[in-house]
Amino acid sequence: MLTKLFALLTEREVPACPFEKPAPRLTGRWGRPKLVAGVLFSEWTKEGRVRHAMFHALRTDKEAGSVTLERPVEVEPPRPRPARSVKVTNAERVIDPMTGLTKGDLVGYYEPSRRICLPICAGAP
Repeated sequence: MLTKLFALLTEREVPACPFEKPAPRLTGRWGRPKLVAGVLFSEWTKEGRVRHAMFHALRTDKEAGSVTLERPVEVEPPRPRPARSVKVTNAERVIDPMTGLTKGDLVGYYEPSRRICLPICAGAP
């Protein structure tokens, strides 16, 4: 694979960068942009370049002229779901005889912190 790729790139080698705005401080060998490669990368930089690129494969199903830069599409944020209420049965039942704490008292204690606690506990058994 690398030998074939090297041969393809060598055939297309040119003496100078073929792009209008080359990356600053970039050295290397340049080729005519006629091949299309699938590349995996971690993110786009602010300058519009790929970061941590890794060659995946040549794309023989696409012409270089048909490749365009994909832009992220604005997506509506998900609508907040209505709050679910918890039905407490026997709220007056005492669950701690020493303090007289009831089920209703316990629910009342946890109610203010539910928005923080529930996402943390969501995957717990």
